Amino acid sequence: MRSINPIILCLLAFAGLARTAAAADAEGCVDLKLLPRLEGCSIQECSAKQHESFETGAGSGPLDANTNSLVYACPAGELAKMQRDFEARLRKAGYLSMEETNADPASRSVTARKGSQWLQWNAIPEDGATSYTLTTAKNSSEKSSTEACGAPPVWTSFKQCEVVECISKAEDSVALRTAQKAETSLTGAVETITLACPAMGAAQAFAAIESELKSSGFEILFQDREHPESAWMTGRAGQRWVELGSAPDGESVSYALTLVQSGEVLTVATPEPAPAPPAAPVRAATPAATPAPPPEPAPAPAPKPVQAQIQAPEPTSPPEPTPATPSLPAPVRLPAVATATTGFVPPKPVLQVPIEATHDRIYSVQGDVVINLLVDIAEDGTVTKAALTGRITNDVLKLESAALEAVSHWRFDPARQDGRVVPAAKIPVQMHFHGRPWRF
Repeated sequence: MRSINPIILCLLAFAGLARTAAAADAEGCVDLKLLPRLEGCSIQECSAKQHESFETGAGSGPLDANTNSLVYACPAGELAKMQRDFEARLRKAGYLSMEETNADPASRSVTARKGSQWLQWNAIPEDGATSYTLTTAKNSSEKSSTEACGAPPVWTSFKQCEVVECISKAEDSVALRTAQKAETSLTGAVETITLACPAMGAAQAFAAIESELKSSGFEILFQDREHPESAWMTGRAGQRWVELGSAPDGESVSYALTLVQSGEVLTVATPEPAPAPPAAPVRAATPAATPAPPPEPAPAPAPKPVQAQIQAPEPTSPPEPTPATPSLPAPVRLPAVATATTGFVPPKPVLQVPIEATHDRIYSVQGDVVINLLVDIAEDGTVTKAALTGRITNDVLKLESAALEAVSHWRFDPARQDGRVVPAAKIPVQMHFHGRPWRF
């Protein structure tokens, strides 16, 4: 039997690795069941979102929709041929009312509809290759589906949870919380998932997940479980990172899960300095006592009136000196460090600006809407960053921009570390908005 040249073996191995790399998809992303990918393409990004604005191109304005979106990277090819192949697949799948947008010769776009579901396909050449985006949309009143993200790798504790939204990118950057007031920036394959767990207690879930992470080789870098309903945990195993945050949502708790595969560290959080031991109370120096002047002799007693009967003189004794009142120094206030509470004290709101109750907002939502946010607080008590968290319902998304605008005007008594004012990151706050109490 003839032996194979080792050089040929190496070339075959490299060719196999190249094919594998070309076919690699972003973590957790899968093709839509109705429309498989074009040949030779790989998924670079996927997302499933609620209440996204979708342009139908039918002259009726944008649609408030639940969307599934996939971005594919493909070998360089002729856009016109790629469009013909895709339209053939659309017709086979039963899509009608196709509208082409080819005003720009460097790109191609097709919008189609099948019943209540819309689909949009956009393709552009990019760096010697071709990429195309495939987005399906359904009216937001219909049940949301996270088809593009597939089944996320969740733990045993989350088996009964519902995936509300998800985003996955083959290459992205993200900042994970690795200290009470600091984050570590990473780049790599990033997957973020929002879970709704109606019957799960946050304290129980975090304890179970911490155990599962440790048994899988993860080191817990940071956790904040002082308030279990808004807890936080970050773990690392080699180049794999995981971050989990929770937020209250009425009677249930929602979770935000971030997974980073093969993460490369961009910036490392500066370690927090260990709190200095409290300084010994320093009392003000007592001024040297000025010698008290000698006591003045007591005034001689007034002569007694002459009595009719002369009494024998009483024995006299030297007058006792009147004790001088010592001059005490002013009361000394102990240094603040001796009385301040040690440890981290979170910021507290001192000014809460509500969502502006316009007519359109009141009549666009029903009942009491709870909006959960994570905010960053600067040392001067202002809000520097805010983002939605927790269970993100249709009504919450309708009020998102108004809530972010309102919370930007909040003011806080800033956080303190061992009595010192410090910035604080990702502090949970909750806002309420009262919509109409009935349905038309």
